[in-house]
Amino acid sequence: MFSLWIYSIQEQYMIRQSHADLAFEVTNGTNQANDKEWIEACEDTISDANEVMLRLDELLLSPPYSDNHRLWNLLGMLALWKVHLLSHVHPPREGFATADIEELARSPNASLDSRQKEVMQKARKAFIRVSRLGGLVKPALKDNQIL
Repeated sequence: MFSLWIYSIQEQYMIRQSHADLAFEVTNGTNQANDKEWIEACEDTISDANEVMLRLDELLLSPPYSDNHRLWNLLGMLALWKVHLLSHVHPPREGFATADIEELARSPNASLDSRQKEVMQKARKAFIRVSRLGGLVKPALKDNQIL
């Protein structure tokens, strides 16, 4: 159920992103409306991702789902995706070159606003739970100090 829901959200985002990129190319990179369109696509996707995360949170409150490391992993990955989208809506502070999720994960305190920090903390807690339940956490997440 969740995979189809996430897939449809991702597809809608990709379509809107492609449309914004095309508008940017047509206007030779001078269209401020394109930036607005890009940010709106991110905000809509964040809203949709929030719905999925809330449903997952509700589900993870009760057994047997509360002990399912795959659902906890999904929650953590959704949180990371949300941080990535938030980085487009709220660019990192000055001195931080890119909004790439790996960069955000390496130095979370230096570059994230309060909303992003909150979501990153949710991801961290979810991945700790995955690890405690015997699930595998990708080495890249451990190396980037999320855990």
